[in-house]
Amino acid sequence: MIASFHALTFVSNTKFATFLTSRVQEHRHFESQSLTQQKRLDQIDTSQYNVLFYELTSMSDPMQIVHLTELAKN
Repeated sequence: MIASFHALTFVSNTKFATFLTSRVQEHRHFESQSLTQQKRLDQIDTSQYNVLFYELTSMSDPMQIVHLTELAKN
């Protein structure tokens, strides 16, 4: 059985997000996409992804960290 992972890159720096997405897509077991719209993490249907690359900054909303913690439990 071959595992397949779906990754989402949620990084505000467009250049880095593009780089990271392309690096992930180089691995044959990964499908990846980059989120270009500014959305809150809790507004994204994260149930369709196995892997989430999310940028934490000093300006991050504390509720986003709570949401990430809940996602990590799943």
